[in-house]
Amino acid sequence: MDSRIAAFIHYYAREGYVHHIQTVCNEVIKRSSSPALQFWRAYGLLASGATTEAMRELYAVQGHSETGLAATAALLTAHQSAKTVDQDAIIQLSAHLEVEERTVSGPAALHLAAYLFYTHSFERSRAILERQAADHIQDISGPRVQSLLGFVFLEQQAQEVPELQDPQEVQQALQLFDTVLQQDPNDLEVCVRSTVCW
Repeated sequence: MDSRIAAFIHYYAREGYVHHIQTVCNEVIKRSSSPALQFWRAYGLLASGATTEAMRELYAVQGHSETGLAATAALLTAHQSAKTVDQDAIIQLSAHLEVEERTVSGPAALHLAAYLFYTHSFERSRAILERQAADHIQDISGPRVQSLLGFVFLEQQAQEVPELQDPQEVQQALQLFDTVLQQDPNDLEVCVRSTVCW
């Protein structure tokens, strides 16, 4: 997925503009489809309450290496919120996610961590991202891991009561953003995320 498209999708997800996510994905999919775009469109559907349609799309991308684990996490959410709860599916999805989440890496880790972040599972998202950063991932997702981790730090601090906030974590977030901008001064995702800090 193009980094500019990803920046818009992640901005809209963070701000809760789930219909915008669907619109962007639908427009881009007309020209060039990808499992990542299909996953994020399904996320938009799920977040907007279209559970059945979202589940259909999530099952379609669950077998793809880049989006499969994120789709599993989203399917778990969908099954838990469905009108008719399928306990067997929940048990299977939970077991699969529990095993795979500990070892996920690369783009699959980035999609899963982003999904967990946007569904307010900050600690799980942070654990995945910190593991990726510690492994010194030098692939194309490296800067995205750093920027998302920075935003997780900021959001966790924003959720804390003022007495428990840690200014060092805000500084860490800003340092991560600076590192990414040094690598690519035009990184749209970090530029958008950095404006939140100011």
